[in-house]
Formats: sequence, C-alpha cells, structure tokens
Amino acid sequence: HCDFPVVNEKYLNAELVEKMAMVRDVVNMGRAVRAKQQIKNRQPLQKITVICRENEKLQLLAEAKALILDELNIYDIEFSQDESSLVDLSAKANFKTLGKRMGKDMKSVATAIGTFSATQIDELQEGSTITLPEGAITAEDIIIQRAVKEGVAVEADERFTVALDITITPELERACNARELINRIQNQRKELDFEVTDKIEVKIEVEGDLLSQTILEFGEHIKNETLAQSLVLEDVSNEPFVELEINDIQGKMVVTKA
Repeated sequence: HCDFPVVNEKYLNAELVEKMAMVRDVVNMGRAVRAKQQIKNRQPLQKITVICRENEKLQLLAEAKALILDELNIYDIEFSQDESSLVDLSAKANFKTLGKRMGKDMKSVATAIGTFSATQIDELQEGSTITLPEGAITAEDIIIQRAVKEGVAVEADERFTVALDITITPELERACNARELINRIQNQRKELDFEVTDKIEVKIEVEGDLLSQTILEFGEHIKNETLAQSLVLEDVSNEPFVELEINDIQGKMVVTKA
C-alpha cells in the first residue's frame, strides 16, 4: 500500500490525476518486489528502472522521480521504453482467447507462438498482428514471459515493468545499518521519555567492524537525525546499557541527556 496524501481528485486536472495514479502503481510494484525478495524497507537499494512503451507516461513519472525514490528508499532511477537490457522476453499461447478460434490447430499455433522473437513480441505489444497459416495473432493472444537477468527483480503489469537492482553492496549494507541505528536511538529516546528537543549523548559497544564502520561513515548523519551531540564507541559494561541488535550484529547502547 502506498501512503500518499488523500486529495480530492475532482479539483485536479486530468494529467495530474493520471500522474498520481501512475506513481502509486510504480511505488506499489516496487514494494511488491521488496516483499517478494524479503528486502526490508530500511535497506537502501541502488537503482530502480521503470519501463513503459509510452514515452508520455515516462515523462510524467520523471516529474515525480524524487517522490518515487523517497517512497522506495532507492538512490537512482532510470526510465526506459526497452526492457531487453533487464529481461529476456518469450511468449506462450493464451488458450483463453485462442482455444475456440484455433480448435484442432491449437497445438501448432502454440508451438509457433513459442518461437516468437523479442522483436515480434514488441511488435504485438505495439498493436501489430502476426499472421500464421492458421490465423492472425494479436497481443491478447499471447502471454508474455519475462526471464529476469541476474541481480535484478521485476514486477510487471499491462503498462509498466518495474525492475529493482537487488544487489546489496557493503556500502548499501552500512547505509541500512545507519538507518536501523537511528531507529534504535529514537526508540530509546521515547523509552526514556525525552522531549523531542532534548540533546543527547550516545555510547555504543559492539563486536566486529561492520557497525563501527557504519558509525564512522554515517556518524554525522546519525547525530543530526537523533539530536546527538556525541556518538562514541566505547565499553559501556559498567553503565546502565540496553541490548542492541542490528541486522544480526549484537551490541550495547547507552543514551543519556547531554
């Protein structure tokens, strides 16, 4: 579900209504990819590619690219009319539309459709017809299959193909850890009943280097987001710490007023 502000669409022009609907669809498809791949929302991803055969729709979506990136926690977006760089297309017969028309010729028609090239599939999607000895084939007579290339996950409907680069690099993993740490610190602020304007100090003790590297790389951002005047790595065993767990990393944390 995409949580966009509720707007009375009768006060908007048709183009804006269409753009809002398309953005909603693309974001929901991107979230569906995350869910199927079990990638949490706090995990940043590098890139999303939105593919549509109609350039006018892509131009409308491009106007809302910042919103799409923010909603999906992705760094970069590409718009394209060609999905061949991301997926290998093939087709199979749609028996619902072809069965009655082709009758006893159905088997040979299905075999022929299975040999259609990506170019032929594209032509059908653009409204062309392919004539076989048994009869004419249109876009509704085929079911498009998409074999996704390595490192990419795809969700598609009749208008859009949305592809996410699901490779989690060490840099992206550290960025996720930073978001998780911000969440843990903010939760601890609430637990301690601090005012939202209270400045704090944060001490963290952790085993291993991954979270330490995260704090070194994103320390200023973490402090800005949590109103922390200091964020240090040190032994807190003798202080009133809370257990800290971030993406299977175990540690201890102390949050106090500055």
